[in-house]
Amino acid sequence: MGLFKKKQPVFNEENVLQNKKKMRDLFNMAIENGNSYRILHAESTNSQFNSFTHVRTTTYENYIVGYREEDYDVIVLTVDQNLTTYSIPMHIDINTVKETIYYRDCYQAWFIYQDSDRLGYGTKLEIMDSPSTAKFMTPDIKQQEEREAFLDFFEKYTNRLREMGHKIKPWKR
Repeated sequence: MGLFKKKQPVFNEENVLQNKKKMRDLFNMAIENGNSYRILHAESTNSQFNSFTHVRTTTYENYIVGYREEDYDVIVLTVDQNLTTYSIPMHIDINTVKETIYYRDCYQAWFIYQDSDRLGYGTKLEIMDSPSTAKFMTPDIKQQEEREAFLDFFEKYTNRLREMGHKIKPWKR
């Protein structure tokens, strides 16, 4: 009877709160006026297959994404899995973005750049939760409210791009 019942992810609520505090502290350390940004955790997985050597390489990235609604400023800060170190922050300037895409089945938000030769294709943010058992991503990330707030911002960001004259395909939440 319960043969195909899906297990619910398990979260350590104390660690969830601790991780949110770590993310805020790390973001504030890296960004001037960091408290003026709302933040959430994102991740990205990139898999490449080399047909010559028959080797698949998978890269896992953890991010803290900061965004501010009043000036449409978005900052992506790459962090380690334990939320202790960070790299150089990447600013996503609205003037360099030509399109946004959201895939609701896998919680992927994309910023697609105008100048793909210089900047790369775009920035992919997977804004899902990570249970306690996560191996390659930061464990104990639970952020339903933060995800919904970011998606509200992402819709406003997309509408601002449309006002700037960009033709963006509609996407659903």
